[in-house]
Amino acid sequence: MAADTTVYSFPTMIDFGAGAAQNVPKWVAANGAVKKALLVTDPNIPALPLYDKVVGVLHKAGLPYELFDGVSPDPLDRECYAGAEVYKRAGCDVVIALGGGSALDGAKGVALMATHTGSVLDYDDAKGGCDHIDDTIPPIIAIPTTAGTGSEVGRGFVVTDTERNAKLLVCSPFLMPSVAILDTELHVGMPPWLTAATGMDALCHNVEALLSKGFHPMADSIALGGIRLVANSLKRAYEHGDDLSARGDMALAAAMGATAFQKGLGVIHSLAHPCSTVCKVHHGLANGVLLEAGMRFNRSVSVEPLARMARALGLLSGAANGEQADDAIRWVAELRDSVGVAARLSDVGVSEADLPEMEKQAFADGCHQCNPRTVTPQNIHDLYVQTL
Repeated sequence: MAADTTVYSFPTMIDFGAGAAQNVPKWVAANGAVKKALLVTDPNIPALPLYDKVVGVLHKAGLPYELFDGVSPDPLDRECYAGAEVYKRAGCDVVIALGGGSALDGAKGVALMATHTGSVLDYDDAKGGCDHIDDTIPPIIAIPTTAGTGSEVGRGFVVTDTERNAKLLVCSPFLMPSVAILDTELHVGMPPWLTAATGMDALCHNVEALLSKGFHPMADSIALGGIRLVANSLKRAYEHGDDLSARGDMALAAAMGATAFQKGLGVIHSLAHPCSTVCKVHHGLANGVLLEAGMRFNRSVSVEPLARMARALGLLSGAANGEQADDAIRWVAELRDSVGVAARLSDVGVSEADLPEMEKQAFADGCHQCNPRTVTPQNIHDLYVQTL
């Protein structure tokens, strides 16, 4: 029996609610006659009960599938090629992405390389690679098992260039999943540390989208809504992992953050990406550590949106915008501490010796181009040092 869930479309089709994974066969069928699906995930997922739940649905529906579980915590270029080979060899015609943000990003890379030639690096957004992506990409059904990146509603993916050990973004409307299945029951098994790290990632996406330069009032409103959901439910999900209401709020906050950051991100993400490539720090954790510092860096040019954030959160200790902006920054630091996320990069494995390479990669990262305050190499250095 299909799950009784809520279905809506923005920016892609979203099937939300407990047990939504039961509807996978329906969404596969919506893409026409399917011979075989490629199930893309990471090596840890097949050992978890949630994997049995999803593949049990596929078996019950008689839907043939091939498994590719070779996606790393930060997807690598070579994994996109390996998964694409499995897709073509098995005669697949749809991709089911299951897992956290990395698995979902990796699945997009696999889908791209299944129908496109050359290297995944040829499609680097910073080099205009998006212009070479066409509509031959197979349908992607995204089933997130964490609530952080929002890749399930995004039109891009981040992949590591293994030769340079640096991340790049590949982006195209054709990469957006045809449906995102937000099944809160699949999130219940998330350990507290991962709930906190991915939750701070979702918060960072919403905050950076709100602050990023440019004009996009719809994105601003979505970001404020996402921030409110995090405020309502991250600590509850962290402390009570089986609370489906809190899990649902965080799943929506993650999707809303990824929807909002079509407006842009900022310096926090530019600083966080090298933490993963150089020091193997979980991306959401890095964002959580760096979020307060990035907000303080931007405060001088972001008083008004920060004050709006404070008012949305009901933080009204001060009457002036400047006081309310400070309230918003202080609230982020308090939330971070309450869910056990470190305040210093040194506490998550970054050392002073890592900084020269991290600084080079951070300044080359395109995210800070949308930051509300212009970012210089000296700013990058200073932010790393003060957060170390």
